[in-house]
Amino acid sequence: MRRVPLGTRRYVRRRLWLRRTYDIGSGIIPQSRPEVNEFRAGGCETAPVRTLLRRGVVLGALAGLAYATWRFVASRSQGSAGPGYETQPFPMPPRPVVVDPPPAIEPDVDGNCPVSHPIKGKLSTGIFHRPGAFAYDRTHADRCYRDDAAAESDGLRAAKR
Repeated sequence: MRRVPLGTRRYVRRRLWLRRTYDIGSGIIPQSRPEVNEFRAGGCETAPVRTLLRRGVVLGALAGLAYATWRFVASRSQGSAGPGYETQPFPMPPRPVVVDPPPAIEPDVDGNCPVSHPIKGKLSTGIFHRPGAFAYDRTHADRCYRDDAAAESDGLRAAKR
């Protein structure tokens, strides 16, 4: 006779009694509603799951269509304010294209220049002022330049003070 650990025989007897009593030997536990265990042609989907799946597919299709439309319109528009992008092979994202700002731009209403074009040019006097110069703050600019070379190529000379 083979020896088994203490308590194993009791465990096996209990499991056999449970299987006989509650009919779990076949793996199917009887339910009050027979449709729970019945096989359906569409899988185990229920109406709410089917509705949720349908809504998700429709929403995804609409989002894809909206994105495609946005990309098409963006590619057709001329002179966008943002940076341009160069297409790359599939796994890589598009690479931004560096666009040089224009050498000269118009100042704002008060005659102040933006940070990208800090040099103030006065066309009536033919002089340009660098930031930190003597008369820079009180000069009402006619044109703002990116650097000294841009101002000199426009025919202006540097201020003496």
